[in-house]
Amino acid sequence: MAWLAFRPVTGVEGGLPWDKANHALAFIVLTALAGRGWPVLSRAALFLIMLVAGIGIELVQGLPQIGRDADVWDVVADAVGILVGLALLGWLRRSRWRA
Repeated sequence: MAWLAFRPVTGVEGGLPWDKANHALAFIVLTALAGRGWPVLSRAALFLIMLVAGIGIELVQGLPQIGRDADVWDVVADAVGILVGLALLGWLRRSRWRA
């Protein structure tokens, strides 16, 4: 994900047609994986860790050397993805899909 976040913009973008959906999907996956990897973390701690990661990505993208733009709406999309990821984790914990 770091490569996707920090690579130069080429004009040919992959993924979903809407950039914010790409952000949300990335953070759904990251949150679900982090929650499964560190099951002792509280939901609040996981939310804060993931949100700080999203903000960090935007701050790095805002650096002139990166050649990208920081966007507060990307952080909002990240937060939506984090919330969906947390809901997915809750569903997994309640379901028979326990690993």
